[in-house]
Order: sequence, then C-alpha cells, then structure tokens
Amino acid sequence: MPGLNCLILSRNETGFLNSDSQSNEIEKEFKFNSHNIPRLIINSRYLYYAFLLSAAIGCGISYSKVYLFHLLLVATAMYITYENRRILVFPILESKFHRFFFAFVSWYTLSLLWSSDPLDSVKYVLIVYMCSFLSLFIIYYGRLEGVVHKMFKLFSFIFILEIIFSLLEIFTDFRLPISPYSDILSYFGREFHLSEKYTPYQIEILKNSATGFEWNMNNL
Repeated sequence: MPGLNCLILSRNETGFLNSDSQSNEIEKEFKFNSHNIPRLIINSRYLYYAFLLSAAIGCGISYSKVYLFHLLLVATAMYITYENRRILVFPILESKFHRFFFAFVSWYTLSLLWSSDPLDSVKYVLIVYMCSFLSLFIIYYGRLEGVVHKMFKLFSFIFILEIIFSLLEIFTDFRLPISPYSDILSYFGREFHLSEKYTPYQIEILKNSATGFEWNMNNL
C-alpha cells in the first residue's frame, strides 16, 4: 500500500514516487512492511499534530530537561526516516527562502571545528537542529491545502488554554505542575528557590505571577 512521507510525497510498493499526491491522503492510515518488523499501522496525521502541539506547549509537559516535544520530535523523525528508507525527495516550493535553514544547519555544524567549548557547542547545535527541523516540517507539511488552517486551530487552542491557565495563576492558588511556584515541582525533576534578597512583599508578587507553559514568566 502506498506510503506518505512527512514531505507529502507518496510512494508505491516499488519505491517510485507518485507526483499526484493529494491532501486528502493525510487522512488515511499507512501500512508498511519491513523484513524484521511486523506490519505497523500509524495515522501520521495524529503524530504530526501531536508533534506541533508539543512544540507550542514546550516545557509545559516535561520532566527535568526532557520535554514531550523532544520525544515526539524523535518519533516524527524516525517515522519520516522509515517512510523514506528507500529514497528521500524534497518537493519543489515556489519560494526559495526555506533553503536558509539548510545553510543555517550546515554552518553551525561546521563551526564545531573551531569551537572553544565543543561540548557546549554540541548542545547549541542540537537546538539549531531541532528548531530547523520544526521550521522545515511546518513549511513542507503546511503546503497542503487545509493543513495551515488546522495548524492555526491547534495553536489557537493551546494559546487560549495558556491564557486561561495564566489568569488562574494570577487570581487563584492554581499552579501548573511545572510552575516554579508549584508545590509538586520536585516530582518533575526541577527545583526552584527564590533569592533571599527579595522582601516578603516582592515574594508574594512573584508567587502571584503567571508562568503558563513557559516556566519563566518573562517568556510568557
């Protein structure tokens, strides 16, 4: 049965790409076989949308430094790699601006050669990889008719939800689990202590500040 990769090009059983892929194929369930892996049935639409939602939520769902976004990014990348195990083809876009990300990633990867702190540089290069992957994913996946509108609805839902949570944090004792002022923060692999230089009044103001999904109120 034909598969559909993240870049929205379908492929038949012989590995050839079909140029007449339609956006409604996203709704199908994709079945594919491997020599040592049993038949796998995945609705890529749900995986892709979950990945986008996790990107909007960020550290809102996380344990220590590991976010749900990181896990779904790996899952999405593995799915795309598996779907394109025979051949990887990027569809031609009218605009060429997306090529910036390929140059961006290449330059930062090359910069590891003269980095004064290779370990720290690798960390930031990985961040560049993740951001570029997300950006290119949105560019290629969003090129299909109707997908951009669905993305807008998904992101709107998350941002409205964050506004509601933030208002609750300001006017009530409600705190999200990953809020620095949450009573159960330690269960999520994080610690936070207010500096002793703050007065009781300042501490009270800080504890009534909204953080939403962002951990840091300045990022809200």
